[in-house]
Formats: sequence, structure tokens, C-alpha cells
Amino acid sequence: MTTASQISVLLITQPWPYELNYAKKFELTFKRELEKLEWNGTILETFENFDKYVGAWSIWPLLGRLYSQTKETDWLLIAEPFSEVDWAALKSYTEGLDPETDVFQGKGLEDKEPVIIHHFFGFQGQEKPLKYPDFGAGVLISKIFFKKIAEVAGQHEKNDFTIDVKFELAKFIYDNIGTELEDSDRFCLSDGPQCIVRYRAPKYDATEDGCSNEITKENVFYAVKTYNGYHKTRVVYVKRTWGKETKYIEFFSDTDDYYVPTIDLKVPNTEIGHCGKTLAIIKHYLSHEEVKQAPWLVIADDDTLLSVSRIHRMLNCLPSTSKVILGERYGYGFDWDGLGGYDYPTGGSAFVISREAARHLAVSCECPQLDSPDDMIIGACARRLHIPILHSQAFHQAQRKEYDPRYIAKIPPISFHKFENIDPYSEYMDYLYEAEDAKTRHTEL
Repeated sequence: MTTASQISVLLITQPWPYELNYAKKFELTFKRELEKLEWNGTILETFENFDKYVGAWSIWPLLGRLYSQTKETDWLLIAEPFSEVDWAALKSYTEGLDPETDVFQGKGLEDKEPVIIHHFFGFQGQEKPLKYPDFGAGVLISKIFFKKIAEVAGQHEKNDFTIDVKFELAKFIYDNIGTELEDSDRFCLSDGPQCIVRYRAPKYDATEDGCSNEITKENVFYAVKTYNGYHKTRVVYVKRTWGKETKYIEFFSDTDDYYVPTIDLKVPNTEIGHCGKTLAIIKHYLSHEEVKQAPWLVIADDDTLLSVSRIHRMLNCLPSTSKVILGERYGYGFDWDGLGGYDYPTGGSAFVISREAARHLAVSCECPQLDSPDDMIIGACARRLHIPILHSQAFHQAQRKEYDPRYIAKIPPISFHKFENIDPYSEYMDYLYEAEDAKTRHTEL
């Protein structure tokens, strides 16, 4: 009698109750369906099973440990809590493949133009642009191929920064093994009859478990970082787009300007970093009597476009009393043993800080210099204070055109960053504005 082929699943999770509810449903379905199919399998979660390792969400610090726990498994599937798997179809599909041959399959995303967050790879005389997976659509890796990955893990230097995990994992594999992701239509970001794994975008619906906060515009304070040279350009775009859909918004500059109006926190303007200004904004928010009922602070650049209604809908599903930061999560200084480095919320995409997290940051966080990178300093402080940095793929550090359109369509976007060579008005109206944004107009504080 032959032993049934085994499969292991790595589910990329984080300490967000709403997402963990979906992870629990995924796990229950996994166990029920595999029992029906008489298919042996195990499931591991980056938060539940590897929570003591820094940067577990980026996968590569886990490679050695993950291999040691799954090396007897024929197949590894990487997925997200919002992934849906047809387990019978996956079993049938893997039965037609050989786990002792190299298999690295998924939904192949690809850069169509030079992308700064990918260091312009594929457009500077190197190889062609690299295909990289989307974890929500599932990534299938064979036993022998995962062994090859594990064998090179830890033997090569990694970049200090972790920016786009899906690309960086694919490039690490390509650089060290020479194998590119095989694009397969069985792994899907949209519906199709051939799909084995498909991604279902979270709805953040008020009827779902953990989504009963009833966040309104009264509950969110928006802070925009600017300086006097942009009062008549960038600030105008913000005020005429998402700014007018907020209830409470203030513009923090290096000079008082009645016509905006701005608030001068008496922090000198810096070309980069803005750490001093950001910490001053956090303290201002905490002492601001008029927004004391607002449990959330959103900090944005003056060239960031936002969807106010989508932020509020997402915050409906995040406990208002929690000590947390939400945005697009990057990492710095991760190492192969999972002990070094820290997460941070990249500033250009905007990020959200709960009042409870703001209190801790205001007391314990200091800027080495006024122009230290504010987002990274906040991340380093957050690790020391045990404040989780939650990630949403709806936040974007770059312009829309720098992402594969299929990735942008994966979930309704919340933010894009930078105004160069675009029409901010049409970009906002076409991709970020929702009619319900207009229900309550803002108050200039």
C-alpha cells in the first residue's frame, strides 16, 4: 500500500482579528476536505507558529525552519487567509506532477516598465523582467525544489530592506537557483473554471465578525505633512480630492499660512526624513481637544492620494482600543535566524496609528535627528514597545502605474503616492473616490 502524497500549507497571517477569523475558516476547511480526500497534510501560519521570529511574513527568515518542518512533504502551498482552495482539484493536479522534479508555480505577475521598488530589474540591460507570484493566488513548490531553496538559504547576503516580498522571494530563487516562476492559470486572482486557488478580496462588511466598530468621519483625524513650497501645488490637489471628504484634517508645515490653513509646529523643515515633524504631529493629536473622540490618526504626505471611505471601512474591522499601526509594511535588517530587524509602515502610502499606540510612541520614541526617517524610527520604536505593524495590500508606496494591473485589481486601493507625470484629479476619481465619501464634508480645524 502506497502512502498518500502529503501537502503542507504556509498561511501568511498577522495579529489582526479580522484576518485571523478567515485564517481559522481556512484551516477548518483544509482539515475537513483533506479528511474527505484521505490526503495527509499540515498547516502552518506565520503568526501563530512563527510569531517569535522577526519578519516571518517575509518568508525568507523562515526558510530553514520551514523546511525542517515540511521536508517529508511532497508539496508546499503558500497562501493567504483570503485564498480559497479547491482541495480535490489540487490533489488531482499534484497527482499529475512529480515532487522529485522542480516545480515552482503560481500567478505570474510582471513589471511592464522600470519599477523603483524592484530596483528597475529587467530594464537596465540585465535579464528580461522577472515573473513573481502573488501569494493570494497560491504558490506551489515541490519537495525537491524546496530542498534546493533551503540549501541556499542563509548562504547569501540579503538586502537590508524588505520591500516587496513576492518579488524578492522570486528574485532570490532566480539568482541562486536559476529558476523562474512558472505562470499557471490554475492559480487565480479572479474567477475562472480552471482555478485551483483563487483570491477573494476582503469586504470589511459591517455584518462580518469583528467589523462592528461603526467608524465614521468623527473618529479619524488626518494629518498631512507639507512645507511652504507646496502650499499652492500639492496641498491644493489634496484639498480638492480626498481632503474635502474628511471631517478633521490639518496641514502641518514650516510656516503659518492662513489660506491653507497650516499649522507650524516649530519644527524646521528637512529635505528628507521628517522624524521631528511626525513625532510632533503625534503629540499634537494626543493633546488636541477637538479630536479627543477620534481613536485613529492617519499621517499622509502632501503628494499621497487616499480613499477616505475605504480607510474607514477597513477600520471598522480593527479594534479601536488596540495598540496598532496599519499601512504598507516594509522591513529593515531582517536576518536568516529571524531575530534581527524590525517592521515599519512606509510613509508615502500613508499609515494609521491608533490612539493607544500614539500614546506609547509619544512617551517612548525619540528622533536621533530631525531628518531621521520617520517611518523607520516609528518601526524601530514599535518593535521595542510591542506595537504590531499590520499590512494591507490596499496601501501603495508608489504610483499606480508601477504595479501589475492584476495586483492593483486584487483589492480596492486605499492609497497611491507621488504626483509626477499624472493628473491627480483623474487618478483620484478613477481609482480612489467612492460616492459615499461625499456624505460629510470636512471641518478645517
